[in-house]
Amino acid sequence: MSKQIINGKLYNTDTAKYIGHWDNGEQYSSFHYYGEDLYQKKNGEFFLERDGIPQKMCGDTVFGSELGTIEEDDARKWIERHLSADVYIE
Repeated sequence: MSKQIINGKLYNTDTAKYIGHWDNGEQYSSFHYYGEDLYQKKNGEFFLERDGIPQKMCGDTVFGSELGTIEEDDARKWIERHLSADVYIE
């Protein structure tokens, strides 16, 4: 579960509709792993949860996740590129 306020709006993976997942094919435990999960809020807005984001903590690089907004047209392109035609149609 992730939730974050972006530009005064709440984005919450628990309450949004999960659309799909894409990753770069690396194992999740790898330092080279990067993945994205696409969600849609009840009001129609889309957002991504990104995993494998480099972050600095106490001088060391660790990898975490973050939420970020994505425009509807870009979400459609993301689905076309990473998911099936059935998901796009839905």
